[in-house]
Amino acid sequence: MSIDAEEFLIPSFLNLNLKFFSAEKQIRKFRRHKRPLVGTILPLGVELVFAAGAAPIFPLRIGKFEAEKLLRGTRLATNILGSSLVGAGARMLQPQAEGIINQFLTEYNKNLCEYENKADEFNYYPESCFATRIAYGSSLPYRDLIKLFLAWGTRCGWFSQFYAALNDSIPIAFTDIPNSMAPHAREFMYEEVSQLINRLEQLTGNRITDESLREKILLANDIRKCYREIIYYIKTPNEMPLSPYAYMQLIALLSISFVDFLSVIKYFRKNLVKLVQELNNRRNIDYSGVPKLLIVPVFSGSEPDLPQIIRDLGGCLLQVDYLSYGMLEPIKTEGDIIRNYCDYLLKSHNAWKDNKTIVTSWLKTAQELKVDGIIFNKLIGCTSITPAYRLFKDRVQATGIPFIDIDFNRIGENLAQLKNKLASFIELIKKD
Repeated sequence: MSIDAEEFLIPSFLNLNLKFFSAEKQIRKFRRHKRPLVGTILPLGVELVFAAGAAPIFPLRIGKFEAEKLLRGTRLATNILGSSLVGAGARMLQPQAEGIINQFLTEYNKNLCEYENKADEFNYYPESCFATRIAYGSSLPYRDLIKLFLAWGTRCGWFSQFYAALNDSIPIAFTDIPNSMAPHAREFMYEEVSQLINRLEQLTGNRITDESLREKILLANDIRKCYREIIYYIKTPNEMPLSPYAYMQLIALLSISFVDFLSVIKYFRKNLVKLVQELNNRRNIDYSGVPKLLIVPVFSGSEPDLPQIIRDLGGCLLQVDYLSYGMLEPIKTEGDIIRNYCDYLLKSHNAWKDNKTIVTSWLKTAQELKVDGIIFNKLIGCTSITPAYRLFKDRVQATGIPFIDIDFNRIGENLAQLKNKLASFIELIKKD
């Protein structure tokens, strides 16, 4: 049995994947329990949604996945055969596990392409960035289900355009975030969050109490702690718990799941804590000779085939924007919980408030994780983050870390050229 297939059969890893791809079933359950759906494309405000008794949903998770039936069968088999997944039991599940992995990836990429096509059908701005195109294409088809959409005022102009266009079909709750930590900015943030709380309370008929919000933040802090710990494994590459491909898929899963906590915050926290415990008992894989590559930014989307491409080339890809932007830092739970949440929003936004700041954040992450190379993801259509390219390139060259840039506009474009470019880059790193 290949090590990748065995690793995907870790029970908690199976559970997280199953929940990730079961959004349609979750939605039916939420409707039965009269929990209104609140759409979101950024990992902000989710704790407030849970505290109000609503259900956050990242629209990209909604879709039909035929492989879900295989995954449910595999989880049942692991429960019967035992969680160790060794010997005959593991060999029995090998073909199914490998098939599930490949089928899920194929289906997910297919859904992303369909969302792009939907955005075109809905006449969304063709010159916009990839992230808002697929966000629009995945949200609008569910306008009858999503009762409110969280909208955030950030430095990104396309996010603002997306929210404005979406508001014609789905009500939005707009919350502005200032680019400052000054006292007046903190007061402004408090007023903005208070308005959002009122909007969520009106939607659900429930009051967001300090106790309910603190409970959700404590759960979310545990999630953030586990997420950071999984990323920080790469600091000790001689003791990695997963093979490069499985590790890349886990990082990708966490990146998307972090947006809505898989709509079940307690379940997400429980399985993530268990997964970290299981991984800590598996730390025996040596990444010597495996180039560790940081890709930035991925906040606005990247080619979904990149992990497989990097795997085939013998490397390991790190997609950790949330770490760079401070979104994995814990939220203070003592004192005024709402003001604490406001401070978290301000700090995370101020970590990417301008190009100079965001470049510093990326470099800090690269040096902290001791990466072997950096890939700059030049997103076509991005008018806020991509312009940081020139400054970042100059700063990276001064550190001596190998650097390359790649263009990205639509899924599957120029894959052959991309593979050749990355192959040369990784070969150069290996020679060094």
